[in-house]
Amino acid sequence: MKSKLAISSFVIGLIAIAYSLLSYVLLPILIPNLNPQLSEVVAYSFYAGPLISVVGIIIGIISLKKVKSGNLEGKNFAILGIIFSIIGLFLSIVFIKIIFTKSIKS
Repeated sequence: MKSKLAISSFVIGLIAIAYSLLSYVLLPILIPNLNPQLSEVVAYSFYAGPLISVVGIIIGIISLKKVKSGNLEGKNFAILGIIFSIIGLFLSIVFIKIIFTKSIKS
């Protein structure tokens, strides 16, 4: 039987990557006059992007421990969930740094 936590970690990791790309890359392209300092969507992204990623990492680690200790399947889903969540966290941090650097320069 597949671990539901492992699958949840995998899905949350995918959401973390998609959310960071949507919030920091696609949104400013779709709305060219977007001011990151005033936009509520981007302001919430500063908190939500890293938070989603951290939740994915925690769930991934918990599910990996449960898969190893029990007779559940889903080790690959748990590992991918952790990896995708780390990538989402990294992207969020990089994009936040880029946006803050642009706002300080202007």
